[in-house]
Amino acid sequence: MKNLCCMRSYLSKLVCLLGLVFSISAQAQMTITFPVERIVFQRDNNNRATVQIAGNYYQPVDKIEAKLTPLNGGNAIDWTALPSMSNGFFSGTISATGGWYKLEVRGSLAGQVVASDDLQPFGVGEVFVIAGQSNAQGVTYQPSENQPSPSDPSDDRITIANPSNLRGGTPGNGQDPQFYRYDVVSGQPASPLYPMLPTFRKMSGSQDVAPVGVGSYYWGRLGELLTQNLNVPVLFYNGAFGGTTIQNWRESSQGQRTISRYCTSCADEYKYFAQGYPYNNLKNILTYYLSITGARTVLWMQGEADDSATINTPLASYVNDLTAVIQKSRQDLGYDQLSWVVARTSYNNGVSPNIIAAQTQVASSVPNVFLGPNTDDYGIPRSGGVHFYVNAYNQVAQGWYDALMSNGVFNRSTPKQANTLTTISAVCGNTNTLTLSVPNQNPYGWSNGQNGATITVGQGDPYMAKMKSGNTTVFSLPYKVPDRPVIGGDILKDNGGSTYFCEGVTPTLQSNYAANNVWNTGATTPTIPGAEGGSYSLTYKDLLGCNYSAESIVLGRRSRPAKPSITADGPTSFCAGTPRVLATNETAVGYIWSNGATSKNIQPTTTSNYSVQVLNADQCRSVASDAIQITVNPIPAKPTIQANRGIDPNRNVTICANETVEFTSSPSDGTYLWNYNNAATLSISTNEARSYTVQTISRANCPSPVSDPVSLKVNPLPAKPTVALLQGKLAFCEGETVTLRAITSERPSWLLANQQVSNTDLLTARISGDYYAQATDANGCRNQSDKVTVSARPNPETPKIAQVGPYTLQAQANIPGTRNSWIMGMDTSTFNSVYFKPLKEGVYTVKSVIEYNVAPVGRFECTSALSQPFSYSYDPAQDGFSVYPNPSPDGNFTLETKENWKGAEVSVVTTSGVVLYSGIINEFNERKFISLGRLPGIFIIRIRVDGFERTKRLTILP
Repeated sequence: MKNLCCMRSYLSKLVCLLGLVFSISAQAQMTITFPVERIVFQRDNNNRATVQIAGNYYQPVDKIEAKLTPLNGGNAIDWTALPSMSNGFFSGTISATGGWYKLEVRGSLAGQVVASDDLQPFGVGEVFVIAGQSNAQGVTYQPSENQPSPSDPSDDRITIANPSNLRGGTPGNGQDPQFYRYDVVSGQPASPLYPMLPTFRKMSGSQDVAPVGVGSYYWGRLGELLTQNLNVPVLFYNGAFGGTTIQNWRESSQGQRTISRYCTSCADEYKYFAQGYPYNNLKNILTYYLSITGARTVLWMQGEADDSATINTPLASYVNDLTAVIQKSRQDLGYDQLSWVVARTSYNNGVSPNIIAAQTQVASSVPNVFLGPNTDDYGIPRSGGVHFYVNAYNQVAQGWYDALMSNGVFNRSTPKQANTLTTISAVCGNTNTLTLSVPNQNPYGWSNGQNGATITVGQGDPYMAKMKSGNTTVFSLPYKVPDRPVIGGDILKDNGGSTYFCEGVTPTLQSNYAANNVWNTGATTPTIPGAEGGSYSLTYKDLLGCNYSAESIVLGRRSRPAKPSITADGPTSFCAGTPRVLATNETAVGYIWSNGATSKNIQPTTTSNYSVQVLNADQCRSVASDAIQITVNPIPAKPTIQANRGIDPNRNVTICANETVEFTSSPSDGTYLWNYNNAATLSISTNEARSYTVQTISRANCPSPVSDPVSLKVNPLPAKPTVALLQGKLAFCEGETVTLRAITSERPSWLLANQQVSNTDLLTARISGDYYAQATDANGCRNQSDKVTVSARPNPETPKIAQVGPYTLQAQANIPGTRNSWIMGMDTSTFNSVYFKPLKEGVYTVKSVIEYNVAPVGRFECTSALSQPFSYSYDPAQDGFSVYPNPSPDGNFTLETKENWKGAEVSVVTTSGVVLYSGIINEFNERKFISLGRLPGIFIIRIRVDGFERTKRLTILP
């Protein structure tokens, strides 16, 4: 844990801002010194790399373990014990697959974890060294070219050597490598740079790629293609040098000072490249950076400066020179399998076929050299006739990616693995000084700038030794010296150096180390109680026995402010988003609210009890104010609108003018508010063309956001159709029809009530009902004619003849006629009755007629079919006058006569002569009925007509 300005959370932030200092409350009891953040180790062809792990611990432990957690790709490795652990330094290795990782290390004592640290990210993946001239190095465009800045790579796993870790000038030890950077576009002369310890960072669009790259150029896009398809991180080093020919590279690799083709007539200061350059840029990457990371291959892109229009380098010369540079790079690295990928590139206001042929020949004739992309037709026209514009970056990167994949570089090349870092030895001398050395090695320099085989150091940053093995720089694992102990806890220190605690606080003093502490009070615990006026000092002894003393303090006590109060500028229960303000009336140096805010006024956004403390100039804190309860009622979710009609992709609903649509809101536990008539219901029904929205209102009366609108489009109806009567009448007898025509310019049809019965303009109606002609337009809208009522009246049922009395026939039917015509031979008799008195024997038939009167047709008749014949004859047992039933159960009698007697006198008397009934029947043309009532007995009925008389005895049953 790094030293902090302040001790705790929001209070510490405020103290820092006000220029006062809290002491540190704690320090990590363990630190990882290697690997470093964002480093990428070159994997082998089995997708593995051996990762060295090292660090320091500052209290006793008996076991140290490491764990790898994949962040993107890779495989998890659970807690694994590290084998080397001594005198506060630990180290070990883990074999990891390609991926992007978090490293965790923990130390334990007697089974209890007492120290830990973590580092992320770092990776196992692919490492590339860029070399060549300006189209590999990158360029700076002239302002007049209006080129956009390259975009940042989207993948976090694209890493570069940190350019901020390079310094200008000459290294003090005289052995660290130097890099020369020259931008051919700007024309600036080469300037020397030398690296400090290798560190790494995420590639960005405008960030230079160390050690001498100019911006990310198109390499960032290549990195994206590689990480996305290989699923491992990538690391780029750039050692290219603008404006260089292949001869410059070959001569400088042989230690010569070589002439720039662009300045042959210049003074020597500009005419010649620095001794050994441009090649030394590549050599120093190989022998310095690759010692720590390893690499897959060199990406070579050069040839434009050897164009046929000016230099016109012969094919054989290019082949020989490039071959010499490749061989020299392998010799300097001490690794003869170092692979190269050679781009075919020559474009300099035109192509040079001999250069392309030479590059192709090198790739086919030199072992472990692969053919790169052919870039001469990429991005034409170019900046200055040579350099790629930003719009060509994707094409160039894709060309490099395709060449690497299609030529099997990741399978056929044998990558250089990272060297093993050596271990530093630390000794605490008699004078309490810490001396660092590397066993059996003679370092030429140290990360703090000191030289010599051993150095005496104080506390602070990690120390790293640098040694030479041939041309190669060999590094030690970093060693982190303990920091000076610091007395912290519940105390403050002002800018004058006085240490104190505040009223209301019982001070606790705390060491930033968990063990090996000795206080001047004799205590050896990490924390001790403090008291006003007490003088305190602290010594920490590291695991080597060196003592480190904290700055002593004298502890004072200062007063705290009075208890503050809080006011709210409105109701304390409100809807989310309402700008409610809580304020304290006290003016103070600082404020500490219960939600962590540090301003005088706050706007609460969550339901809680809010209180505040204030700070005075001594940063002493008051007691908390009385709390105020704030209830922030949530805003309902934005509702949606559904419809019982389809909503199209443009959120429109279309209906016709005689229709309505029902819009329904998504459900709410409260109420609703539509923008239509201020409706407060779940659903509304409408046919008004307009836009509709809804809000839901919660039970706490909080309105939701307004829904997305739905627009209603109302199409007009077509013109009302009319009806023409083509054939028949609107009222007719069953079995007949009427034919109607719909008159409209739209698509016609016919409806019976609400059911379509015809899809043409013609209708032949056979049944009764209300008919409508219908017109349908192109929008599907319909209009109907006035109602046309068709009446199909039933015919009388074909009657059956039944004899219902000695001299009476009946036309029987479920639908009887209102008039019946009786037929015998040529004679027809018609009666408005179903009964008929035949006056002679013979075969009779009958048909029925119903007369209707239906507006607007008027009167018409419907006739039944003719009945079956019925043969009628007189019963010889009858004497021409019949009374029945006799006896009668109820006193009702039916009278029938064979002849149509007219003016007959009818009387009924008792056997004693009392007259019960007397009357005249005008004509016996049908059955006659008399009722004597329920008077049991025997009676005499007498009929007198035309001078004769007939009598019969009647009996009424008791």
